[in-house]
Amino acid sequence: MSETSDPNRYTVGWICAIETEYTAAELFLDETHPRPLVTSRNDTNHYTCGNIAGHNVVIAVLPDGEYGLGSAASVVTNMLHSFPNVRIGLMVGIGGGAPTSKNDIRLGDVVVSSPQDGHGGVYQYDFGKAIQGVGFVQTGCLDQPSTIVRSGLSGLRRKYRRKGHRLKETIESILNNEPMLKSDGFSRPAPETDCLYASNLVHPQHKMSQCVDVCAKLPLSIVPRRVRAEHVKDPMIHYGLIASGNRLMQNAEVRDRLANEKDILCFEMEAAGIMNRFPCMVIRGICDYSDSHKNKVWQGYAALTAAAYAKDLLYEILPQRVEVEEKLAVIEQLSCDFRSMAASIDDMKAYDRSMGVMAWLDAPDPSINHRSALDKHHMGTGQWLLESDKFLQWKQASTSFLWLHGLSGCGKTVLSSTIIEHMMNENPYRTLYFYFDFSHQKKQRLEDMIRSLLDQFYHKSQEAEKMINLLYESNNKGRQQPAVTQMTDTLKSLTRQPGCVTVIIDALDESNSSSDIVRWCRDIFESGYPKVRLLVTSRTEVVDWPDKKQVFSVRSSEISADISSYVQWRIQGDDFKHWNDQSTLRDDIGEALAQKADGMFRWAALQLDALKQCHCRSAINKTLANLPRTLNATYTRMLSLIHDGPHLEQVIVILQMLFWSGGILPLEACNDAIAVCPGKSYEFNINDRFFDPSKLVEICLGLVTIATHDGYYREYLVLSHASVQDYLSSVDLFRPCQQHLCEEVARLSILRICLAYLNCVDWSIFENAQSGDKGCFDGYDHRYSALAVRPKELIARFPFALWAQKFWIEHAKALEGTNEDARSLVLVFLRNPVTRRRPAILFNILSFDGVDSDQQYPLYLAAGAGLSIACRQLIELDYTPSDSNPLNDTSAATYDTKGHDLKLHLGPCLLVASFGGHVEVVQELLRHGADPNFTAALEFEEQGAQRGTALCFAAANGHNDIVQLLINNGASVDHSCIVSPQRTAL
Repeated sequence: MSETSDPNRYTVGWICAIETEYTAAELFLDETHPRPLVTSRNDTNHYTCGNIAGHNVVIAVLPDGEYGLGSAASVVTNMLHSFPNVRIGLMVGIGGGAPTSKNDIRLGDVVVSSPQDGHGGVYQYDFGKAIQGVGFVQTGCLDQPSTIVRSGLSGLRRKYRRKGHRLKETIESILNNEPMLKSDGFSRPAPETDCLYASNLVHPQHKMSQCVDVCAKLPLSIVPRRVRAEHVKDPMIHYGLIASGNRLMQNAEVRDRLANEKDILCFEMEAAGIMNRFPCMVIRGICDYSDSHKNKVWQGYAALTAAAYAKDLLYEILPQRVEVEEKLAVIEQLSCDFRSMAASIDDMKAYDRSMGVMAWLDAPDPSINHRSALDKHHMGTGQWLLESDKFLQWKQASTSFLWLHGLSGCGKTVLSSTIIEHMMNENPYRTLYFYFDFSHQKKQRLEDMIRSLLDQFYHKSQEAEKMINLLYESNNKGRQQPAVTQMTDTLKSLTRQPGCVTVIIDALDESNSSSDIVRWCRDIFESGYPKVRLLVTSRTEVVDWPDKKQVFSVRSSEISADISSYVQWRIQGDDFKHWNDQSTLRDDIGEALAQKADGMFRWAALQLDALKQCHCRSAINKTLANLPRTLNATYTRMLSLIHDGPHLEQVIVILQMLFWSGGILPLEACNDAIAVCPGKSYEFNINDRFFDPSKLVEICLGLVTIATHDGYYREYLVLSHASVQDYLSSVDLFRPCQQHLCEEVARLSILRICLAYLNCVDWSIFENAQSGDKGCFDGYDHRYSALAVRPKELIARFPFALWAQKFWIEHAKALEGTNEDARSLVLVFLRNPVTRRRPAILFNILSFDGVDSDQQYPLYLAAGAGLSIACRQLIELDYTPSDSNPLNDTSAATYDTKGHDLKLHLGPCLLVASFGGHVEVVQELLRHGADPNFTAALEFEEQGAQRGTALCFAAANGHNDIVQLLINNGASVDHSCIVSPQRTAL
């Protein structure tokens, strides 16, 4: 032993995480030195100093009870301040193995960090950023040990390859000299304690017994492994990536996923926190398998195997070579700026790539529905489902299916959110979900669901990110959209990755093609892809599902306790505080509603909404005595009250809009729509706007609600439940409202409102906009970029304008073949001189040859909108431009132009109709003499003017029926066009 320990003498820093590792490290010192008398002022580390192979080594350990990256970084910082000449580093101790078919890792083996696939030997698997709209993005990189350490590693590997190692013998020799350690957990445990359990087997949390006494006795619990060949040295040494993170890895499915994706060999908790300031060799003895069966039986022996290897490594490195290495304290300082810059660049690249793929997927966000359902969840409810035999069987199987069905309003969506949270808590990386939504057009198709599942996968796994990036690349780098079959194949491939994938799909009945989704579900299971748990909810049972054991009916008896709990919670809340201390009354109400709810949460909630308006016992008793028996009867009661109230006309308009125009309308836009009331000759009156638009919900008495959706507006009005939509189309609909909500009457009413509103919009804001002011485009709608106008200005002054522009065409097309009033309204609107001053682009119609809004024609608008009868009426009236050059005609509108050349002026109309796929309009124009070979340019937002014939535009957009129609009428296939550069329509 040396007499003094000068901190400046030490060139090797050795870091341990726990006392067991610290003890093991001390045992392998060739010589022990006294601890230094003086260290850095704020240094709280405990040190052991000594010598190995001529190297002066300082060993430090993390404070008792502290783990993870932060604690390790703090210990290293203190060491480098107190021992400024440390030049190489070792991180030596225990870790959790990640065995795979490729890497036969056993307890007691040693894993050594080695650079691989661009990583320095340590991979920080929880290091990244959660970027809004992008999800988790891996960022930055970790350093690797110095060249001299890696050279020593190469020398030791060569030596072991030729002559083998004597780690086991060295450990036995040390333990023979330390008999107390033999009985204190450092001896090699019995072989039967080395059990690798199946990845889907989780150690029971309530069981305190050893795994060999509990888990090992379960059928198929232990993964069979071959006996190692005699020539394989024990312990075996593995070289590759070590995963480091801030949490103890105890999840076998996540372990397997990372092991297969990144070829991870083991997991630990400290190395990533020190690599960039203390580039070191990480050496880990394997003490468990990074799963829930973790115990301390192998920790002592594993710590010894790692320390023994570290000593052999130091014997391969010459002390004189270490002396000329750069001090780690200096390296730490110099690398900070560079790594910060590199990380920033990597961040930007990852962000740009993810944003591109996300924009291409254009997936709807189911988290909005999930948050809404969670907000409605009452604590403690739904537990019966999580504890039911069918659910537990579904959850415990690696491949399983469960169809959960029940009556409308029984709370299936809230149950879905409960299941999702339960599964996400167990394995967030492999749990996906989707909510179909009758009120959201982008959440109703099979394609919408698949896009959303892929989008979720994209942010949960690097392997998924790679595969979806390949899908993106295979579709011309996002320039074309993927087929449903392509996306499904990618999704299937992702299920091949380690770990079971859980998919929860809510409200199948709110999709627009439930049969397609059922076939898709069956295909997933019949294709032979393993490890997929699928749970689907719907109102009705899927009758053609082959296995009735996989169907779970939500019965009223099972949910009645939840309803009672919910009712008691509601009546004890703020809504009923005006009842003071009427505890008996509350009990009576709770009992009455629970008995009559018949398993329908929504029914109970609506009755409570009615009861909270009661302010005396008589009113309460009267309401209870007249409770409607069903949901439909409840809705009829609501409409009856509305019918007798002051806001019937406004409510009718709201219901018409929501039922017949996509099921969603911005709150502010709806407030303007009701200000064009039928009772006032369809004239927009700003004084009829509600001061507070949210009051629109109140006048509808629970039939509508406010929801948040993707888009420019913050709040939208939607029907409050799918059962409301069903009711509005049922025979039970309140009789006085039936006529107003029948299709023809409702569509005509909406058309009148839209056209009346558009006639009142101040379009001068477009005339006054300065062209070319790109700053005016706020990104809401590409139609405005060419007009250099702020859509916010239009929305602020006329919130319904954007929706009216969309709706009037939709309802005009639906009515023009059957309703004379609709045809007259459209004709008057198109012939209005004010209409001619509106840019065609505002109606989603491309401009002709780049002309501005003063040079658009009613016939051109009608053709672009797909209104074939309006086109015929306008042609029959000879409603065409004057015979002057249409591109130079800036005169006022001319309505009497009989005898002029229709053929010339029908040409642009034919182009825009062919582009839009309006077959009947094309037929009408050709019948009246339009030239099928007319050539001109249409103005596109991004590509600018694109020149071609009607055939070019139809072919470019895949309108095959129009292509055939044009060819039959003499269109030439040889005309060149700029729709596809240097190509003909053919």
